[in-house]
Amino acid sequence: MRKKSNPSILWHYTDAAALHGIVTQQVLRCGNVLFLNDQTEHIYGWGMVRRQLDRLFQCDASACRVVVQEVAGLIGHGQDMVVPHALSFSAQEDAVSQWQRYGNDGAGYAIGFDFQRLRQFCASYPVAGRIGEIIYGRRQQNAVISKVIAAWHAVMPFHSTTASTVIADVNPSSSIDINAIITRFAIDLSNIAMLLKHDDFKDEKEWRFIRLSSRLQIPGAPALLPSQFGVSGNYVKPYLNLSLAASDPDFQVPIVEVKCGPRLSRTLATASVRTLLDSFGYSAARVSFSRLSRTWR
Repeated sequence: MRKKSNPSILWHYTDAAALHGIVTQQVLRCGNVLFLNDQTEHIYGWGMVRRQLDRLFQCDASACRVVVQEVAGLIGHGQDMVVPHALSFSAQEDAVSQWQRYGNDGAGYAIGFDFQRLRQFCASYPVAGRIGEIIYGRRQQNAVISKVIAAWHAVMPFHSTTASTVIADVNPSSSIDINAIITRFAIDLSNIAMLLKHDDFKDEKEWRFIRLSSRLQIPGAPALLPSQFGVSGNYVKPYLNLSLAASDPDFQVPIVEVKCGPRLSRTLATASVRTLLDSFGYSAARVSFSRLSRTWR
């Protein structure tokens, strides 16, 4: 089977205020998953993970049961000790569904990010930061969850006589650290849960940057970062701002193109975006206009 290639550009559909904030402040905003546009998203992924984890709990080895019980207590339903935040992108460059759902109903902007440089940015937030492609279809989703659980099950205490490479990565010493196993197992499952979405949304071709935080100071787990808050419609929603400005003053969020929405004035929108990008060091970034303007209703 031919290996699927990654997109060269990922698109983030948003409004004028968010475009202005990303360009001028050089930050990416990850929203708390409990406040996503679709309130069922976090429930769907966590539910699938929990069901398979519950089946593993029935294993005979008492040590396995303890580990699984602790992991389940950490991940909960995405609301307990491990708190996920996410920022969504799409491989779709100019899609009606994206403009309607996330691009201010066609009066917003699609920010194009260089995929490779965006991945490098996300890699600056290990262990609990990653960018991944959303997985659609229950069969494939269950297969991915099973693979992660099986890998960890194989190295649980009293289930394997030697520490595997996975455990060696967590704890380089000769002894196996149960807390490290529990923490990394919970983080891996949390990351997987955040990449699962109902098949009804597969037209979005979504990718997601995930940033996990922990409410407790657990060895190996990232501390819960203080939330910031913004107003969205009638609600106040918590989020995390991610930036490399403190460690790298020359860093730029990797914007390569901004596409103006089909409901905007072509002349005014393209001129204002061009001026904004030129003023903040993005002279090489392209400014384009949605082809859907001809048929948008």
